[in-house]
Amino acid sequence: MSSVIAEVQVSGPGAVLTQHALPKLPEARIAVQYQASPDSAGFVVENCDFDAFERELRADPSVADFERIVDFPAVRVYNVRARTDTPLVSKLLADRGIQVLTATSRPGEATWRLRVRSPDRASLSSFLAHCEENGISVRIDKLYSEAYPFERSGSAGDGANLLTDKQREALELAFSAGYFDIPRKCTVDGLSEEIGVSQQAVSERIRRGVKSLLELHLPHEH
Repeated sequence: MSSVIAEVQVSGPGAVLTQHALPKLPEARIAVQYQASPDSAGFVVENCDFDAFERELRADPSVADFERIVDFPAVRVYNVRARTDTPLVSKLLADRGIQVLTATSRPGEATWRLRVRSPDRASLSSFLAHCEENGISVRIDKLYSEAYPFERSGSAGDGANLLTDKQREALELAFSAGYFDIPRKCTVDGLSEEIGVSQQAVSERIRRGVKSLLELHLPHEH
């Protein structure tokens, strides 16, 4: 099975800064430049009062300590080490082999936006379940398979991202012709004549397309 790319938003316990510093610094723009370990990362900070940012870092209960490593008038870089008495989002991801590709916090949002690569849907599902168990708020904005990188737009509910053109064509025709209605208004034979391929080819495209949609909305272990 190909790896899965997900774009998610996380906040709450285990999501560093989201419960204290970020709500108090709505203008700040932060990006993770590097992840040295699950509890240590380099933050690029822009668009805020840096003195206020450092005060909030000192007061934030999710932060163990920090060090300013780059200091320019418009941007600073900090190495921030998180407290580990609460399960960290970064560790939950690392434990499941899920790679963080980008991590940012936008102005006005007390949340982290992550783009991650999961080795499979089961690993991503395990991460989501563990977040729920530990009171971490998580929302999937986009989800798609690396097997179909040509189309990346749409929400997590946009299953078209996981369909081939032929599967999409077969499903759209089957739906519009009433193939999924009860009682059924058309047959595979009729669909095959309309598309111009064999009945077996149409049946396989429909089954594989439906399977992709089910895997998207119902993550499970194989």
